[in-house]
This record gives sequence, structure tokens and C-alpha cells, in this order.
Amino acid sequence: MENNKKFKVVIISLIALVILSVAGTYAWITFTTNKIMIGGSTHCFDINYTKQSDITGNIGLINESDYLTSSTIKLSTAMGYTHISLELDENCDKVSGMGVISLNVSNLSSAFTSSGNSYESLKYVVASYNPNLYAEPTIGYLKNQTFTYLTKGVISSTGTMDIHTEYLSPGEKHEYLIIIYIDRNKTGNDVIGASVTASGTTRVNQFVPNLITDFTYSTDTYNGITVPSNTVLLTSYTGTSNVVNIPSTYVINDTTYDVMVYSNTSNNTSTFSGNTTITNVNFASGVKFYVYDGTDLINNKVDGLFKGCTGLLSSPKLPNTITSMNNTFEGCTSLVSVNYLPSSVTSMLSTFKDCTNLEGNIRIANSSASGDANTFSGTTKNIIVEVPNNSNIYATLNGNVPNNVTITTFTS
Repeated sequence: MENNKKFKVVIISLIALVILSVAGTYAWITFTTNKIMIGGSTHCFDINYTKQSDITGNIGLINESDYLTSSTIKLSTAMGYTHISLELDENCDKVSGMGVISLNVSNLSSAFTSSGNSYESLKYVVASYNPNLYAEPTIGYLKNQTFTYLTKGVISSTGTMDIHTEYLSPGEKHEYLIIIYIDRNKTGNDVIGASVTASGTTRVNQFVPNLITDFTYSTDTYNGITVPSNTVLLTSYTGTSNVVNIPSTYVINDTTYDVMVYSNTSNNTSTFSGNTTITNVNFASGVKFYVYDGTDLINNKVDGLFKGCTGLLSSPKLPNTITSMNNTFEGCTSLVSVNYLPSSVTSMLSTFKDCTNLEGNIRIANSSASGDANTFSGTTKNIIVEVPNNSNIYATLNGNVPNNVTITTFTS
């Protein structure tokens, strides 16, 4: 069947950023692209890169605090940006999709790397955008307008990084602004003459669930666990695919079951624990998450779910109902980025312990959350953790993180 195929569309725009000196004391960026207009369709998916004209001009250094709050960004003519949309046709009610926005950095001056004096000054933001509210998506019209951002981070090395992932269901259209700027307060003298060349890409994959044969599973009892009625418990992933897509329901012998993944904190096992094959996991909306403590199944917990998954590259998007993430990514030595943490999470004990490749910005939005000395123990790369001001999570993490981790605060 056509709907069982996997589709991918890649939209590429070349982003060239060159920093030039002005009178020897002030730095500017020139942001340019080729003249292109690219659109695409893969039956159900419509992916559009919309550009009114070349993104050119002088992009100056900004004081980040003047433009960013804990959740919004005000667009300035001193920023570079582009507009992207992803859409799934409402008539395709049997499919869903995952849209991914990436940055591919092919050249980067040492000024912006961990060895440079301007390290952590070159930054990106992915913001949500509603074109119905604006006459046109031009910098002249959008300047000083405020947008809610979904993710943000630092550009500090060459290579490809996924900066945002979005689940698409039928009838949904998502529009974004990708914004790049330099934080003046993070720059050093080496910013003069520094440069970066990168390509921005978006892709969308039809969300095709892995066959149930890729898992061991149970619909009744498993190791003392009584599985809830009309639920299939995925006990272990045994497939060979690096990317795993988990649907919210699955039909077995003409019966539709709700899908549940689990962790067993009484014996340190889970649906994925110890798996060295998977690199990315995508959960459809509605997947159930439970922890078994040896006595009861407890909803909305993912304790130890990916513990020891040494091939996992990025943190899966979890719903804003998850309350506990103890040991969730412990020992995930390939984990590079965390683009999103549920705002509902309250317990983060040993969450990122021994994640030796984790770096960048991580935001913990819940002021009631708690961590411990092991939340980031064993990490080695530079990590910036943003937490609410005067919060419980600040109190439990401040002074309890290794030297490579910086705790910053925002006003919630």
C-alpha cells in the first residue's frame, strides 16, 4: 500500500555568515542566500520553504536580554531569519509524520568553538509563526514583533544537528521562523573577522510504526505485571532499525490495543534499556508511559526508560504529562542534545548521569522539579541549564553540578 511507504523531502537553503569589522571596534554579520523558492509535496505532506527575497543585510551583535525572555523572542533587523512550513493534508487520516529542522555547519571559525573567546555567542532559535497575524513575513514588517520560541541553542561546532522535531497529525500545519543571532555579551576580540557557513535543512518522514514483530510484547501479564485491558505492553525492542516509531494504537488479530512502554525500577529493565542499536525514537501522541515499582504500575513516569542506550543521539519528545525522569538517559554516551523536556516533570534524579557527549542548552521549566548531585554527574562537555529563578530545581542543582555545567535562571 502507498501509505506504508516512507517519504522524505529535504529543503536546503545556503546560509553564509561572514563577520566583518567596522572601524575596528564593532562587528557585523552579512547574511546571504541564493535566490531560490522551493516547495514540495509527497502525496499527503506539503513542505514549503518560503522566501520573499534574498536574506541579506548587516546583522549586528545584540544584547540577548533585550530580545529574549524565558519563552519569547522579539525579532530585530540585527538578526537573520527564514520562514518554513510543514503540513499534513487533513484527508490523509491514516498517516502521521515527523518534521525535523536541522542545521548543517560546514565551516566555523574557532572563535565560536569551545576554544574561542566568543564561544556560545553564535545562537539559533526556532520560533512558532502564525502568518494569519502578519501581512507578510519580511524583516521590515516583522521587526519588533514577538514570537514564542520552541527551541534555542548554541552553534559551536561543525556537523549536523537536529534543532527541532514536530509531530504532525492530519490537518495540522506548522509554521516556523528560524532565527540566527550573536549575543554581544558572549563575544571576545576574536569575533572580528570570524565566519560561519551553514546550510539549513528541513525534512519530513511519514510516521510509519515499526511492526509489532520488532518488539516482544504482552497483552495480559508479564513478570508480575498485570497489563491493563485493551493495552499492549511493549516489553523489549528487538528490531534492527536505528529509528523507532511508536504508534499510540496497534491492531492485533482484529483487536485495537493502546500502546504502552514501561520501565521496571525493581529490576532496572525497560522497553529500551541497554539497547545499543537505536539512535532516535519517536512517540505518537497518546502513547502510554508507565513505571512498575515491583507492586504497582504508575502512570506518566519514564524512569530508566533509555538507561544504557549507548547509540541514542537525541532525546525523544515526551508529553507534558510526564512527572518523573529519574535515570531516564543514564549512560546514554552518544546523546548529544536535549531539545525539549516536559514542563510537568518534577523529579530528575540521575537523569543525565554519564552522558559524556551531551552539550548545549537544556531548559527545565517546572519550578517544583528536583534534581541531585547525579543529575549531570559524569557529563564532560559544556552544558547550560536554564531553570526558573528562586525555584526548587535551582536550589537542588546549584552547587551540585560538575564544572562543565552552568546553571542560569529566568523569570517564569
